[in-house]
Amino acid sequence: MVKQRFGILFRPRVITFVKVFGAILGYHLFGMAREYFQYLPLSLVELLMEAGGVLLTIALLCWFWALGEWSWSKLGRLRGFCGELQRRSRNYWKPEPVRTNKA
Repeated sequence: MVKQRFGILFRPRVITFVKVFGAILGYHLFGMAREYFQYLPLSLVELLMEAGGVLLTIALLCWFWALGEWSWSKLGRLRGFCGELQRRSRNYWKPEPVRTNKA
C-alpha cells in the first residue's frame, strides 16, 4: 500500500526531474565525448540545425506510423475477408470429425 501511494504521489515529479535533468546530463555527456575525441565545440547554429533535423526525423516517423495505422484500419474488411477465407480453407482441407453422443 505504501509503495503504491508513494508511486502515485511522486511519479509525476520523478518523470519531470528525469526529463529536465536527463536532457542537461545528456548534453553534458555529449560535450565530454566531443572533448575526449578532440572535436571542435558546436556552435549554436549547428546545434539548432541538428535539433531541427532530429525533430524532422521524428515528425516523419510519426507520420509514417499514422499512415500505417490509417491504412491498417482501412484494410479491416480485407483482413476479415482473408481470415474468413483462411478459416474456410482450413475447414475444407482438415475437416473436424463429427462428434456423436453414444448412450
